[in-house]
Amino acid sequence: MKQILAIILFTSIFFACNTPQKNENKFSADVIIYGGTSGAITAAVEVVQSGKTVIVVSPDNHLGGLSAGGLGYTDTG
Repeated sequence: MKQILAIILFTSIFFACNTPQKNENKFSADVIIYGGTSGAITAAVEVVQSGKTVIVVSPDNHLGGLSAGGLGYTDTG
């Protein structure tokens, strides 16, 4: 019984100390573009030139897609 209480106490303290922090950053734009390819960047430039605001969201580490990163594994075999 003491072991169960110790485990419950430990886990409750562990989870209480490791609560995720709230990220309250809010962004606003007229257009949101998902992707970092050269087409997405071209679209973002056109949006800005038309007088609107844009946010580009990309899961990749680098912008530009294959035109910036070179050949991928599927191209070289």
